[in-house]
Amino acid sequence: MRTPLDLKRGLPPTSNQEINPDHYPFWLRQTLDKIHDQVRQNLQDSALRMKRHYDLHATVAPFQVGQLVWFYNRKRIKGKSPKLNSPWEGPYKIVKILNDCVAAIQFCHNSELTRIVHMDKLASYTLPLDSVQAAWLISHRGN
Repeated sequence: MRTPLDLKRGLPPTSNQEINPDHYPFWLRQTLDKIHDQVRQNLQDSALRMKRHYDLHATVAPFQVGQLVWFYNRKRIKGKSPKLNSPWEGPYKIVKILNDCVAAIQFCHNSELTRIVHMDKLASYTLPLDSVQAAWLISHRGN
């Protein structure tokens, strides 16, 4: 009985068809080289596919020099529960954009300290609502 695997790889050796021990190392090396080449090609194809998918969804950070931002800092404070602390610090001001991924930021209240951070840890700063704006939003929530 023949299976699709037999058609693809050939018939397995039978008892009357012996493998020559002198040729086995050459056959093994040739088979391993074929497998290695196939794996290498599959990895290259996979890397290209992942790069295309990444490039399709990648965006440039929309920050400019001088813009106020929040900084995401997961630093734990000893003795305080991280569950209750906000990880966002700010406002920081963007001093310099070093490349597409990295920026230099400066804390607005302390202009001496400059930090180099990744853009993924930044978010646009919005001013907190004062009591008049908050009351107006609450009163017009249903409209």
